[in-house]
Order: sequence, then C-alpha cells, then structure tokens
Amino acid sequence: MTVALPSIQTELSISQSDLQWPVSVYSLTYGCFLLLSGRLADILGRRLLFLVGTAWFAAFSLGIAFAPSQVALIVLMALLGIGPAANTPAAVGLFGAHFTGRAKEKAFASTFSYQRRSPTVGSDITVLSSRWRTSPVGWRSLFWVQAALGTIFSVMAWYCLPPNHPAPDSEDEHGDNTRKVMLKRLKRIDWVGAALSTAGFGLLTFSLAGAESAPRGWKTPYIPALLCTSVICLVGFVEWERRREQAGKSVLVPLSIFRAPNFGSLLAVAFTAWWSFNALNYYATLFFQSVQLLSPLQTSISFLPLAASGIFLNVLSGLLIHRVRPQFLILVGLVLSVAAAALFAVIKPNVTYWAMSLPFLLLLPGPDLCYSVLNLHICNGVDIHNQALAGALFNVVTRVGTSVGLAVTSAVSTAIQKMAAKRHNTSDLTGPLVLMPGYRGAAWVCFGMAVLAVIISLAKLRHMEIIKHTEANENLEPRTSLAIEMDHMPTIERGEKDGSVAATSVIDMVKGMHHESICNPVHATSLSTLARYIEFIYTLYIVRGNLGEKDKISVICKMIPETTHKLAS
Repeated sequence: MTVALPSIQTELSISQSDLQWPVSVYSLTYGCFLLLSGRLADILGRRLLFLVGTAWFAAFSLGIAFAPSQVALIVLMALLGIGPAANTPAAVGLFGAHFTGRAKEKAFASTFSYQRRSPTVGSDITVLSSRWRTSPVGWRSLFWVQAALGTIFSVMAWYCLPPNHPAPDSEDEHGDNTRKVMLKRLKRIDWVGAALSTAGFGLLTFSLAGAESAPRGWKTPYIPALLCTSVICLVGFVEWERRREQAGKSVLVPLSIFRAPNFGSLLAVAFTAWWSFNALNYYATLFFQSVQLLSPLQTSISFLPLAASGIFLNVLSGLLIHRVRPQFLILVGLVLSVAAAALFAVIKPNVTYWAMSLPFLLLLPGPDLCYSVLNLHICNGVDIHNQALAGALFNVVTRVGTSVGLAVTSAVSTAIQKMAAKRHNTSDLTGPLVLMPGYRGAAWVCFGMAVLAVIISLAKLRHMEIIKHTEANENLEPRTSLAIEMDHMPTIERGEKDGSVAATSVIDMVKGMHHESICNPVHATSLSTLARYIEFIYTLYIVRGNLGEKDKISVICKMIPETTHKLAS
C-alpha cells in the first residue's frame, strides 16, 4: 500500500498533508477493534468471526479498487481495518483449540512462521505488482487481487474449518449457547468503553493530521473543538473503565493491569518505537518516489535490504532472548532506530543509494530486535488470567502508535513544507525542494521519539531479568482463555474422548513465536498477510478430528513446516 501511495495521490488528487490518511486510518481501526473482536469471538464463536472478518476484508478490498475519490478511499481503508481486527484473534483461538501441550507450541511456531518470511514475501509481491501500475488499471489491480484472495480464503474457511461453538461463561457452566444467553453475554460487553476509546483516538488522530490542511490551520474552529473532544473521550474512557472495574463488571482494559512491574514502561517503549519505525518507513517511500523520482518498481527493489535486515535482527533476537539481559537487547534495537532517524534527517536528495539510503534501510528495522523481548516480558509480567489481554494490548499499542505517529509527523511535515514553499516563492507543495525539508522535519520527530524510548528504557527497565526458556514456558499458560476482558471465562479442557473445544489465547501464539524466533509482523503487506490464511486453513483441514490420536499429532507436527514452506513459496 505504501509504495502505491504516490500513484494513488496522482490519480485521486490527494494533497500531501492528507496522503498519510489511508495508512493511518487502517492501523487505527485495526488497533481499536482488536480487543473488542477477541471478546466477540468468545461469545459468537471463533469460526463465525473468522469467516465474517475474512469476508469483510475481501468485500472492502473490492470496494477500494473502485474508490472514485479521496474521501471514499479513506473511509473504505478505515472499514477495511475492521476485517483483520476481527479474524486475527479468531484465527489464533481456532488454531490453538486444536492442539495441546508441546504440540501446540510447535504448531503455532510452524504455522505463524509467515511472520519471519513476510518481509521477503511482501517485498517480492510488491516488486511483481509494481509492474501492473503502468497498466490502465494501475494501483487498483492490487486491491482486485487482494479481494480475490480474500474471497478464495473465505470459501475455503467455510468448507474446511471445523465447527466451533462459543465458550460458556461463569453464569453458564453447561455451555448453553441459546440466543437468549448470547444476547445476555453481548449486553455485558463494555460497549461504552469501546466507543469512548475508538472515538478518542480517532478524533485525536483526525485533529492532529487535519490541522495543517484545514482552511485556517490550527485556527480553524473545528480543529481545537475536535482536539478537546478527543481528550474528553480518552479521559472519560479511563474513568469509565476504573468505575466498571471497581464495580466488578467487564471492562475493555482493566486499569489494574498497569500495576504489573514495568508494564506501562514496556508499552511506552513499544508505542514510541513503532511510531518512529512506521513513520520513517512511510517517508522513506515518499522520498524515493517523490524526491528521487524512482519508479514504484525501483522503490520496491530499494526496500529489499530492509527485509533482509529485519530477518537477521529477528533471528538474532530469538537466539539471544534467553541469554542476554532484556534491557541490553531493547537498547541496542532502539539505538539502531535513533541512528536510522538521524541518518534520514540529514539525507540529501542527490546522494547515491549506497552512500546513505542503504545504511538507513539496514538500520531502520532496529525495533525488530526489541519485538520479541517486549512481547515476552509484557505477557510474562502479569498473572495468568491477564496474559491474553497483555499480548493484545501490546498489538493495540503498536497499531495506535503507528496511526498517531503518522498524524503528528504529517502535521509537522506539512507545516515545514508550507514555509519552504514561501521561501522558494511557489505554491506547489509537490516539488522536491519543498518536500525534502518537510520529510527531514518528520524524521527529527521520529528521532525524538526514538530517543524518548531510549530514555524510558534506561530509566525504567534496569531491573528486568532474563527469562529462561523453561520459566517462560511455565509462566505462559497455554490454556488461558482468549476472553480479553475481566469477565473471566473458564477454560475448557480438550478431552480425547469427547473432543471438546479448548479455549486458547494470544499467548499460545506468543509462545510459538518465541519457540521458533518468529519475527515482527510489521513488515507484512496486506497481500503477504493474506498468504497466511491458506496455511492456517489447510493445516486445520488436515488435523481436524484427529487430535485425540497422539501418534497422528506427532506426524502432523512434522508435516507442518514442510507444508507451510511449500504453500508460502
């Protein structure tokens, strides 16, 4: 999507200040609906939510392919993010329910290994699809392919996924899933909290990103009004969650979880690090195409070293995570991010690729070295009942950090570009001489956020200890429910005789990721992310009905890596 933005900008006449919106709103809706979707998956059934999420993704991908205007594109991209937010926790729950014990860890590690290959797969797909942008259909063909793949996987999921029933809660121990009971459960969901948090972050992002493109800038009446409203919504969300938690009601985010050691600091590091990384990634694409005037194909090829560096750092993180102090690994990754931001802030338009662009791209994935460390310690620092919530919050924070980061850097970049246009006595904001100062300003903002992450790590993470592999396995309970609210739903054991469905957790995926050193999914494009569906569905199709037979489980676990590799290739 990012590589296609200049082409989209030209066709739909999107201003420079609004160009970040398609990417920003997608991350925002993805993050805001992730926690709510996990709860709905437990109530309505994971199979149903997976089907709905995948079909939703396919439908809105098709809609984007026919988007006639900037507003239509932004609205459809925002709605598109709800699909992955719905099927991600459902997919984790479905897959985890079909394995137990050590076999579950190996299965997650194998099936979710797309995350390690996603940088290269995503880059290869982007390179190939770049050729299509010279055709009459242009960038729209990317979303046609995306819609077609989503449709195929929806049909496959309908026929291949085994039946899944909603898990019972504490007031329904016999598993009564009648319509009356489901409606009762739905009423207990923290709908007000979900609305307040989504509205708060949405209005905050809109007011920050839209200030410079507004008719009178920050003096435009609706900008400060929306900014104040967003603050009121976010403060109201915190107070609402506090009161509901004290009353013993279900909440979207229990504030008590922030009392866990280093929990808030780790989330703050994740927020600032992914702010810097994704904003730099966005502006690097614009730099190559709008300043150095490279084609989409050349830009895609230029990003290949970033993928290679990301793979290396993730593998290195997996090898060192149980041997090196976590603060050291986090600091090394953040220092790389600081160096990348500083390098991009002083990069020159006419400099050769090998002199500055290549070192910048090799340093940019520095946060990948922190990903597994942050994720593991965030989940390991809370009690068993809150580990799924902790893992989900980590993903929410990285998504919201991306959205807010793009909004803030876009506002800074646009303001600087307007000043540069005045200096050069021009009204054109698309020329390299005007764009480059804005990109540098955005890079310095990213530099500041990366430095802030370093300061937080130095001040707050000094006492973090190494988590041994055995200790991590003991603490990351594999049977934690995916219910990611405080309304603790009891775990259902899988019986080999009755084949009952086991409640699972995002933590199962986290364990599998650490077991095989899986990398950060942040590099995955929407197309490469879709590639995991066929691995996921096909694996479930193979194993359904056979999990009570231990000999077949061992055979299946040996088959999965080869099957996964072939399907991804």
